[in-house]
Amino acid sequence: MFVINGRFLTLPQGGVRRYALEWARLLGQKMAELQIVAPPDAPLEPGLPVTRVGNLRGHAWEQMELPLYLKRRHRPLLLNLANTAPLMYDHNILVVHDLAWKDSRLAFHPRLRRGYRFLIPRLVRRAKAVWTVSRFAESEILKEFPFLKGKTECLPPVLDYVKSWKSQQPQTSGLSHRPFFLTVGLTSPRKDPAVLFRAFSMRPERFLVVAGYAARVLKDLAPLPDNVLLMNALDDEELAWLYAHSQACISASRYEGFDLPPLEAALLGRPVILSDIPVHREIWKDRACYFPMGEAPALAEILDSPDGARFPVPQCDFTEKFSAERLYPLFQALIARFLKE
Repeated sequence: MFVINGRFLTLPQGGVRRYALEWARLLGQKMAELQIVAPPDAPLEPGLPVTRVGNLRGHAWEQMELPLYLKRRHRPLLLNLANTAPLMYDHNILVVHDLAWKDSRLAFHPRLRRGYRFLIPRLVRRAKAVWTVSRFAESEILKEFPFLKGKTECLPPVLDYVKSWKSQQPQTSGLSHRPFFLTVGLTSPRKDPAVLFRAFSMRPERFLVVAGYAARVLKDLAPLPDNVLLMNALDDEELAWLYAHSQACISASRYEGFDLPPLEAALLGRPVILSDIPVHREIWKDRACYFPMGEAPALAEILDSPDGARFPVPQCDFTEKFSAERLYPLFQALIARFLKE
């Protein structure tokens, strides 16, 4: 058996936490003896077998108390689903989502970036294996760390959770009879909010809803166009309503390891409009409408199709490959050899 590093439960809402949470949920359902070890401030999620240990928080807990706990319990295999792991515990598998921390233009507070620059190269050297979320991310990791050749694998996210969402209209939205486009999670510069806002300022008759944002990312872009509505503190049911009622979901990202929101939209039957970056092409192929990265006029031109005729709607068989039914056997195959050691 193995243990999951539960520090991901203390992370803010976002793609990394969602990936880790849904894999932990699936493994908790499938494996009766699974244990998720988390810091004392970790919120308890329904259905997760969480054991809270120690007194510290954050990286201090992960680097000091977690490895001590594991060593006292005969050094079980540790699965780290959210980019970091204990440096002094090498019996582990590490999931690295992307290498955005390498580029100061993409995201990250300088202190956090310095921390990742110190930690991740050392962690990947010590890990039994390094997994990631897409073939693009895997290629980036191997380019940066060529010594990992033969030690990397791709384990995509599980998306079954979207099918369980119930739809509830946000109370303050005023969107019942207004057509709108949707973008989700403008939480870092790599999401390229400037391109989105420029495109919509060129098309004042179109309307954009931003579901989830970081004020620090948008502060230099004020004043925002009048046809942009910012919404924060949304729960899954409200997000589901926005997806289901949007004309299309837009991602203008400059860099992603995977990019969850467009797939969430697709599972709810909505088309997507994507920046033309490698990971989008890998996942979506010809099932999306693309515009050149960073080019607001090209995105504005796409918005000129009010009936959505230019937006292909992804087929069911495409989204099914991110189901638990498809992915759990892959996980079993990937982890089997490490459980025999």
